[in-house]
Amino acid sequence: HKKLTDEWTTKMGTREIFYENKINTIQNKFDVLQKDYMTSLEKSQNSTILGQVGESVTYEGLNRLFPKAEIEDCHQTKGRGDFILHENDFVMMIETKNYTKNVTKPEIQKFYRDFDQNSDFKCAILVSLKSGICSRPDFHLEVRNNKPILFLHNVCKNMDNLLLAVRFFKLILHTDHIDLTNKEIVGKLQILTPAIKRNWNSMKQNLQQFNQSMNKLIEEQEQYIKEIFKLLVIKY
Repeated sequence: HKKLTDEWTTKMGTREIFYENKINTIQNKFDVLQKDYMTSLEKSQNSTILGQVGESVTYEGLNRLFPKAEIEDCHQTKGRGDFILHENDFVMMIETKNYTKNVTKPEIQKFYRDFDQNSDFKCAILVSLKSGICSRPDFHLEVRNNKPILFLHNVCKNMDNLLLAVRFFKLILHTDHIDLTNKEIVGKLQILTPAIKRNWNSMKQNLQQFNQSMNKLIEEQEQYIKEIFKLLVIKY
């Protein structure tokens, strides 16, 4: 029994190391692409170049945020969006726009068409990397064919909003008693969704500030300990 337990523990440890290494590799790629993306913004306004770099940033960002999911690149397939996130029975379409101005109504209509004609999609996101979306507030929720979709602004500045969107979708889709045909329920969700995003970002900022404060205190504490050891003529 102990042998089986040790083997299982070793396998679990190896699996965790595998995913940790995968996340680190993806994070490094994402950091490089994001740097290239910002450089491209400064040096060029060519829509093709910016679009390609923006799509690469989104692709690497999705792989970083969802290391256990399959991220399907659909640029060569007409009418399937830019990417599809597969995770067990969860299937989400992602459409990415990399414009200097707000995403226009024709692009929104195309997003609708692509989503409506694919019955396997459970939900979808229209992502604007560095601008807003016409007539749609950030984290705006809509329901089409009893399926939820979200509109996200300026995602390049905060890629973690994609993670929040997926968690929100899973919560809705895995809760049987939420009726998306009920306009009253959908209306309440539309009100709550932006508030959830604001709280999410506030929590992250507070956590970052707490982490910085704790690191500063730890460094100060270490200096005090070094001074004590120095007074006692003990090598630290």
